[in-house]
Amino acid sequence: MEMLLRGHRESSGAERMIIKYLRRLRARRRQYRNVSKSAKLEWPVSPGGAIIKDRASIGRYTYLIRGTRVARGTTIGRFCTIATGVDIGPPEHPMDWMSVHSFQYNTGHFRDVPGYDKPRRIKHKSRPSTAIGHDVWIGTKVVVRRGVKVGDGAILGAGSFVNKDVPPHAIVGGIPALVIRYRFDAATIARFQRVKWWTLTPQEMDGITFNDVDAALDQIERIKAPAD
Repeated sequence: MEMLLRGHRESSGAERMIIKYLRRLRARRRQYRNVSKSAKLEWPVSPGGAIIKDRASIGRYTYLIRGTRVARGTTIGRFCTIATGVDIGPPEHPMDWMSVHSFQYNTGHFRDVPGYDKPRRIKHKSRPSTAIGHDVWIGTKVVVRRGVKVGDGAILGAGSFVNKDVPPHAIVGGIPALVIRYRFDAATIARFQRVKWWTLTPQEMDGITFNDVDAALDQIERIKAPAD
């Protein structure tokens, strides 16, 4: 088997199929290596090797890239595109206590050091979890502050520090991030919020004119009409 994985030149067709299967299996394991067992992924999700912490929730057809970190309790919607180096909902330290160091409320970092666990810890109340909507594009090296809510269809420009809620279909950027413009006019955004196309599967959207927004919304409305 080791010979097969190294690409033995005289391998048969069956052996080549085994090699292909094993490579796919290894790639899949690498993708999910850093996903917490308590995280909830709505299949299919492509973690891409990103670090996904406890009780995070990610919707279907969202994909992430290695080097990104999703903090505990974060919710991310469907069809999101998340680049590398993104930090979503990182924990925050208290700024009005004696120190900004976590030893005041956490024993985790130096658990093996004698005496480190001796002081009585004080409970640190953190901000609410971060919530990312559906169809959100987050660029490289964006930091989304804990507790922020990002609306459906928003775009967070690369390198931004997002410390305030982002409206649906807004394009934001900068440190701190500010609204640059909106992707569509108010009436079109309202239509997006009504039709919620991300509740459909790619198969159900076969034939949609994706590059014509008005036509696409008309088509989505016709697809969903019988269910209303």
